[in-house]
Amino acid sequence: MTQIKAQLFYESDCLLGEGPLWDFENKKIYWVDIEGCKVHSLDLINKEHKFWRTPAMVGAVSLTNKKDILLLGMQGQLALLNTISDNIEVCGKIDESKTKNRCNDGQIDALGRLWIGTMQVSNQKNEGSLFCVSSDMKPAVKLTNLGISNGIGWSLDDKTLYFIDSMDNCIKAFDFDLLNKNIGEPITIYKVKKDEVPDGMCVDSEGMLWVAFWDGFRVARINPNSGEEIAEVVVPVPLVTSCTFVGENLDQLIITTARVGLSKEQLETYPLSGSIFITNPGTTGRKVNVFECG
Repeated sequence: MTQIKAQLFYESDCLLGEGPLWDFENKKIYWVDIEGCKVHSLDLINKEHKFWRTPAMVGAVSLTNKKDILLLGMQGQLALLNTISDNIEVCGKIDESKTKNRCNDGQIDALGRLWIGTMQVSNQKNEGSLFCVSSDMKPAVKLTNLGISNGIGWSLDDKTLYFIDSMDNCIKAFDFDLLNKNIGEPITIYKVKKDEVPDGMCVDSEGMLWVAFWDGFRVARINPNSGEEIAEVVVPVPLVTSCTFVGENLDQLIITTARVGLSKEQLETYPLSGSIFITNPGTTGRKVNVFECG
């Protein structure tokens, strides 16, 4: 198995860095600090940094078809962030009947809809759900009784949805009907064999999965057809949360990490926890889809 080392890209102290996103047009990286209630942006070239405080925990950030407008998945709410005026406007509710639930990972499908999961803030089992959100901002439930709804991605032909519920310690695949936004019964395509937890995920241009592992010090490249690990990025901190491809040629991998829950001794040993890391993985990613606002 090919092994690659990640390098520090931007030193940060995010409590729970997550949801990295590459804005191809503006050459910026976005990510969230869930427990810090912040959305961050970083210019890939000059490393100019900016952040916005959110009124609730924010689990995911997505590009939209409106210039300078980002879609946020927060605790009980969907919102639009104007990156120029800094205004955050609530545009919908999500999982509102479960007041202790918050949004976690989210991704946009090929028709511009948001697929986003929720979880209970204290990690209670069977409280989370997976939703599909169209331009009307009305979430449609697709899966229930989830633990920690996490990584989401699609096969190159959009006929398969890949999904991680971190409490299941596996990756599942669902038959996916893009037009009708329907999913079939799950098939387990990868099972965790180590003392680590699968977290965020992205799909590269060859259809392989890149999966971050909490308590794993790594991101693994996994063949979804065989379940085989074919490459590994070693990260110098334990709590690796997610990853995405960035750059003009989408040939660099950005990795988010966390520091929440680490002891004083662990933080002294791994002081870069919560920072952003980067590597050249030897393959390329795909441009992310944008949410189609109404």
